[in-house]
Amino acid sequence: MQTTLIDQNNTKNPSTCLNFNATTVLLGLSIVNKAKQQLKKPLSAAKLTMNQWLVLKILYLDHAATPTNVAKAIDADPTTISRHLDSLELRGLIERKNDVDDRRVIQLQITEEGNLIAKQIYQRYSGILQGLEASLTGNQLLIWKKFTGLVGEHMAAEAI
Repeated sequence: MQTTLIDQNNTKNPSTCLNFNATTVLLGLSIVNKAKQQLKKPLSAAKLTMNQWLVLKILYLDHAATPTNVAKAIDADPTTISRHLDSLELRGLIERKNDVDDRRVIQLQITEEGNLIAKQIYQRYSGILQGLEASLTGNQLLIWKKFTGLVGEHMAAEAI
């Protein structure tokens, strides 16, 4: 995929912005799809689906501690998240506990085994992304870094 870096003086042109945004999205999708393909083997070995891994990763990284917040973090239906939590709990990878202050609230905790599996997969996942980033050209890498920075800023703003 050939990409060109758009200079700041040219970004006021709508067609240039559209071309830049389309290139950025396509590059991002390409990287994500390659990462997902490479992640299939460790997920299969751990007997996890991609969605179960996303839930486990969110808990591992302390990005959420309740089913509602997990659902928001990955933009998924709470019913779907509940099914993933059920399967992860059955396998002993997570625990559900009532909040001490409000028993209506369920707190999620990753177990020691869940931490071990998540750590192994997360390390492989981080290596996959670093390897993919290393294969990008200079312009592609600049676009990718800008894209990931903007996504990170957006996610941080949404968490507030």
